Amino acid sequence: MNDYRSKPLDRRRLLIAASVGGIALAAFELGWPRPGAGIRGDEEGSTGLAAAATLTVLAFIGALFGRDLSAEDIDDLSDRLCFRLSADATFTNECAVLVQYLERLAREQEATTFRNCSDAQKEAIIQRITRISSKSLASRVLSRVSRTARDYYRIRQSTVWQLSWLYRQSGAAWRARGYTRWPGIPGDWREILAPGSPYP
Repeated sequence: MNDYRSKPLDRRRLLIAASVGGIALAAFELGWPRPGAGIRGDEEGSTGLAAAATLTVLAFIGALFGRDLSAEDIDDLSDRLCFRLSADATFTNECAVLVQYLERLAREQEATTFRNCSDAQKEAIIQRITRISSKSLASRVLSRVSRTARDYYRIRQSTVWQLSWLYRQSGAAWRARGYTRWPGIPGDWREILAPGSPYP
C-alpha cells in the first residue's frame, strides 16, 4: 500500500525537479551573452580576437597572479598569447567568452571595463571566477545540454588553466621571481638552476 502511494509522489517530485531545472536553464541561456558577441571587431587581427579583447586577456593574466605587468611583460605575453590564439580556434572562443564575462563582472563592480577596474575590483572578479564550480553534478548536466553553460564552465576548467600555463612559461614569470635569464636567453645556463623566489 505504501509503495502504491509513494509512486505518484515520486513522479510529482521528478516533474517539479525537471520544471525547475528547465526554468533555471532557460534563465541561464537568456542571461548569458552569446559567444563572440562584441568581441570580434574591425580591429580583429589574425588571432580572431579584437585588439582590445586581447589586452583584456593580458590584464586578466596579470590580475590572476596579482601583478601589474610591465611593458616588457606585456610584449612577451602578447606574443605568446597571439601565437596560441592563431593556432587554436577553440581557445580563441574560450578567451572571447572569458572577456565577455570579465566585462559583465566589471560593470557589476561599477567600472566601465575590466582594464579600468581598481586592484580591489579585479581581485573581487578573480575570486568570483575561481569559485566557478565546474565539477558539480549540476554543472556537468548543464554543460551537456547547453553550449552557453559549457562555455561558462570551461572558463574555470580550461581557460584559466591555459592562461596560467602560458604565464608560467613566459619571461614575465621568470622576471617576477628575480631571474635575469631563462631558457632561450643566451648566457650561463647554471644561472637558471639557482632557486628563485616562489611564483607571485
